[in-house]
Amino acid sequence: MKVEAFQLKTQPYDWYKDEQKRADIAEHGRRVGSALVFDNEITRELKVGGRNYFRVDVAVPGTPGGVVSLINNHLEIKTLPKHREAQMVEILGYIKNIPHPVIMAGDHNSAPNDVSPTSVERVIWRQIDTPASFVSTASNVSGLVWGTMIPLYRERGALNALKNFQSPLAPNVPIIFPNHVVGLFNRVKEFRFEDGSTFDFRGDRERSINQRKGLLANSNDRRLKGQVTSFSVRRPIGPLGRYRLDWFFVKSSLLQDPRDKKGPYQFAPHYGETLAVFNEHLSKPLSDHRPLVMDLPLNEPALEQEG
Repeated sequence: MKVEAFQLKTQPYDWYKDEQKRADIAEHGRRVGSALVFDNEITRELKVGGRNYFRVDVAVPGTPGGVVSLINNHLEIKTLPKHREAQMVEILGYIKNIPHPVIMAGDHNSAPNDVSPTSVERVIWRQIDTPASFVSTASNVSGLVWGTMIPLYRERGALNALKNFQSPLAPNVPIIFPNHVVGLFNRVKEFRFEDGSTFDFRGDRERSINQRKGLLANSNDRRLKGQVTSFSVRRPIGPLGRYRLDWFFVKSSLLQDPRDKKGPYQFAPHYGETLAVFNEHLSKPLSDHRPLVMDLPLNEPALEQEG
């Protein structure tokens, strides 16, 4: 059929040049803290090359057009969410003219933080570059003047952490309750192929693995709050150190609205599941990421659609 593989133009981190930079006191402190708290050793990883675009077309009789394109993504983890979003925009540009079904999957590294080596200088500039930090500083300086309103703003961090917890799809309210990760998902949700079709973002009780509703629940395992995590550090502490990084996105060539529950469900995702127990009970796990699975019916499934 067809195979394409090449480096993305968007390469926000150089795993050879940047990994060789000398670590300063801030980076040493981060590495020591990660080892002591999470039993997670941060090491230098010298790699030549960058993040790639990878597409394989396979013959699948019974699907619209008889062909399915598989897009394997591995977005950059050592960068800010906005740069991963830029990588996604580039990938979407390459697949826009595909007329048949598409399965786009892989490690999207959809974490809120940049885990590249830090430095005292970078910590300072990140604070300067973050609008919320100015408001937070103002709240500390002006608390006595503003009475109770500014102190309430200072508590927004805990509320925002709860809003975003395991929920990269949570809404973004700039400065006050930001979610810098959701931009990547909005790009996918708003994307349209040249034939007018879209990726399936639906979530129906009867088509999800655990009867959860919500965006992407049919293709990606949801829990009561957010999605089931697919990666964790070696020693997570409660909810800390656990992330949902891996995702399925499916285009059936028939759906025109990513959330249209009255639309067709042929080759649409069903029963997306994160195989946590399966991976963790093997003598040697398949990966440091939990495997994901889903069903894709070749014909319209005989299920009652939810109103």
